Amino acid sequence: MLHPQEKTAIALLAGVLIVLTAAHLVLAALGTAPFAMPYSEDAVPGDLVVLNGTVDDARTTAQGGHVILSINGTTVFIPQQVVAGRAFIKGDSLSVTGALELYEGTREVVPERPEDIIVLVRAPGPA
Repeated sequence: MLHPQEKTAIALLAGVLIVLTAAHLVLAALGTAPFAMPYSEDAVPGDLVVLNGTVDDARTTAQGGHVILSINGTTVFIPQQVVAGRAFIKGDSLSVTGALELYEGTREVVPERPEDIIVLVRAPGPA
């Protein structure tokens, strides 16, 4: 049989578990964008940034199936697992949230999840 203090401790632990689970679900539903700062030249590698703009160039890497975009002159590197079979073309308007990284001296935004790439407006496809 449990003592009253043990019952209280179990109830408190259960309450903390419920609060943590609820917080996790809410934060997961929000995604990373609310915690990112708008991309700017003042951002430093490691910052979580959101880049909004129009795709100037889109290409797939020769190895690995990664996608490299140029959005308003800024490089966006999308790893193969984040691309998830999606295609992006010149003229698409996107919002990309990701970590700002340096690759061979070039600044690039690298999203972690497919949900970090939001298509705002699709470019008209070929007629």
